[in-house]
Amino acid sequence: MWFFPTILIAFLSANIFVCCRLLATLAMLPMAWRVVVGVAYWLLPATTILSFFAAQLGMSYAPTRALYLVGVSWLAATMILAILALCLIRMPNGFWWAVVTTAVLFVAGYINFRHPRLEHIDVETDLALTEEVRIAVVSDIHLGYGTSRSMLADFVNRINSEQPEVVIIVGDLIDHHLQPIIECNMHEELQRLHAPMGVLMVPGNHEYIAGIDASVEWIDRTGITLLRDSIHTLPSGLQVIGRDDRMNHRRQPLSWLMQQCDPAKPTLVADHQPYHVAQTDSLGATLQVSGHTHHGQIWPLSLITDRVYEQSHGFRQWTNTAVYVSSGMALWGPPLRLGTTSDWAIITLKPKHK
Repeated sequence: MWFFPTILIAFLSANIFVCCRLLATLAMLPMAWRVVVGVAYWLLPATTILSFFAAQLGMSYAPTRALYLVGVSWLAATMILAILALCLIRMPNGFWWAVVTTAVLFVAGYINFRHPRLEHIDVETDLALTEEVRIAVVSDIHLGYGTSRSMLADFVNRINSEQPEVVIIVGDLIDHHLQPIIECNMHEELQRLHAPMGVLMVPGNHEYIAGIDASVEWIDRTGITLLRDSIHTLPSGLQVIGRDDRMNHRRQPLSWLMQQCDPAKPTLVADHQPYHVAQTDSLGATLQVSGHTHHGQIWPLSLITDRVYEQSHGFRQWTNTAVYVSSGMALWGPPLRLGTTSDWAIITLKPKHK
């Protein structure tokens, strides 16, 4: 509940500071012109606030997406610009250097976001596994006004090119609203995902934000198998435990789900939010895959996620459990990454005796 009010206060404060600095650099202009500049400036933060209600405006997809992208881009740009302008406040022409630097960082951050990094990870197990399993792990695609159908098509092509046996989508496939993904028939792209052992998914918090019942109904159209506190056993013997998201306060405890599994066979826990990783390790799961954190998306927010989660990003071998936390194939909000990287993984689970 505190996240959005905090962001709003910080955003408005940053805009007040940036606007004051901008008008101060234009002190040589007549007052009338500075008033015009000031009024024009505040159209951008107004667009940002309006963009969060874009889906309720009744417009078609293209103009709504444009409004959304301008709004969330200014949200990030103004925060970066305010920090740089404050740091360079005593430098001659410091404000304009801050503007140029912000533009360069934004372009670099956008390029970084559009090129998700593929991680190749090998994990061995002593438990009964009849064959190697290539698992494509993707998270946080956030389909909607931010991630378009053409971007989704690119993601699907990337996944299919690696020829995984199974694809696991670890939540937040949907962003905030179903309207844009239905309007653009994005389910058709997801139907192109090819994996002999199936395409599995667990819900994330954004499936609940978009409306969990409607989200479940739409996901069913894609051919994806949605796991909500259920277990799916692959032909290789790998048991995939799909947890419902923490937004469901009545979801089953992991200990109960583990008891439903064959202890002689390996288990993979798919849980969108990587809380209580140490518990998963203590219960003896072979693998856990998660997402949600985005690794902060823009530094230094990554320092916060590193403090909040036991493991906020990347791969780590715990005592019993190998854990991979994706920073997301796409992202939420502003289309840029600074100090973090979009990523996904091919995890090859191998029987140790081979």
